[in-house]
Amino acid sequence: MTELAKKYGKIYSLTLPGQQCVVLNSSELAREALLTRKDEFSGRPSTFVGDFITRSSADIICADHTQTMVRLRKIAHKALQMYGRGMQRLEALSTNLRRSKLHFFSDPASLVSKSSRLIKYACKIRDDILTRKYLEHKEKFEIENANNNFEVNDLTDALLQAFADEKRELRKAEALTEDNIMMTMNDVFNAGFETTTTAILWLIAYLSKHPDVQDKIHAELDEVIGGSRMPQLKDRHNMPYIEATIAEILRIRSIVPLALPHKATCDTTLSGYDVPKGTTVIVNLWAIHHDPEEWLNPEEFDPSRFLDADGSYRAAGEKSFLPFSAGRRSCLGEALAKMELFLVCSRILHQFRFSHLEGEAPTLESHAGVVLHPKSFRVVITERA
Repeated sequence: MTELAKKYGKIYSLTLPGQQCVVLNSSELAREALLTRKDEFSGRPSTFVGDFITRSSADIICADHTQTMVRLRKIAHKALQMYGRGMQRLEALSTNLRRSKLHFFSDPASLVSKSSRLIKYACKIRDDILTRKYLEHKEKFEIENANNNFEVNDLTDALLQAFADEKRELRKAEALTEDNIMMTMNDVFNAGFETTTTAILWLIAYLSKHPDVQDKIHAELDEVIGGSRMPQLKDRHNMPYIEATIAEILRIRSIVPLALPHKATCDTTLSGYDVPKGTTVIVNLWAIHHDPEEWLNPEEFDPSRFLDADGSYRAAGEKSFLPFSAGRRSCLGEALAKMELFLVCSRILHQFRFSHLEGEAPTLESHAGVVLHPKSFRVVITERA
């Protein structure tokens, strides 16, 4: 799609089987559609695979813009806020990194299948796990909530509490189903897990090939943290270089290269072009993050592009930086994902150094897909003194 943009421009249309698509390849167009005209482009086109996997779009990600979707999004947002306030649990859990060895699998991020039979099998396993997890937490929630002593210990607890709060607030509203609850759980768990782990893999690949960047991160860690403790979330504002490095990974690799498709909810226009109701709109995040009109030397790995002259982190001011999309259908877990990425990456790099085998530098090539996974690579992991 990026190559087509070079030929046809920042906005062009495609006719695919059964649907008309408009592709946006600039941050200006993306912001017009997702922010300025957010009400007109908040829909989600229906797909067979999406409907099958999410039980007829009973979730948030694949659902069209309906009142049910708005309620589910509100619930998930509240649950993520509750869970985010308990991030110290993740801090305590990852502290064990100091006393354990890292284990890297040969290909920890690959779970891709084009076979409908394997998709059905994967969905069955997922549904079994979700159902069991949901029922276990629901029983605990009902007992403890009746006694007014329910405590949110994990994200499932937070979702159940948020669903219960929503039910009390909207007694006469259409009841949400257990499919809604479990598919929302699936959205929150799977979307965040895959993209976050993939970003960490890319970070390791790039740092093993760019030791100068890794040296700067280690210098920042040594100055701010030292060797007597592990990094904590409260240290984020004092560690701009590692924040900038994570941002540069999200830009240069664009973990999700194409934002999930939107749909025009009415006849409208975009950049002066007519867009009929029902048109699918695709935002090409890869093209936006590699636009030479927006980024100096966009193919170069350079964390300093996210730093001000005084060395402070300034990603929020980059209008062409949209790793979590924008607008009504932007990633719900953006704040949580940023916290997790900082915490995991800073703690790994506090304890270890990554380098490539002689003559085996990572190619930095990727597998095509909804999520951009790196091709397999090998690194040497050295414990820091």
